Amino acid sequence: MLVQDLPMDKKALEYVLEKARVDDVNITQEQGRQSLGALGLSGEMALARIGMFPNCTTVSVLYQ
Repeated sequence: MLVQDLPMDKKALEYVLEKARVDDVNITQEQGRQSLGALGLSGEMALARIGMFPNCTTVSVLYQ
């Protein structure tokens, strides 16, 4: 997926949970936060809109 294909208006946590719950509807918000934290997006960054991240951050998250 390319950066320009991401939903820039969605929060990072919201997007991760949406995608993860396609495979497992029982994924919790805590698990989503842990996944983002492992990629370096912790705390308030997990609640930021994807469009607020510099492109380099977004790209590094996508390819990890």
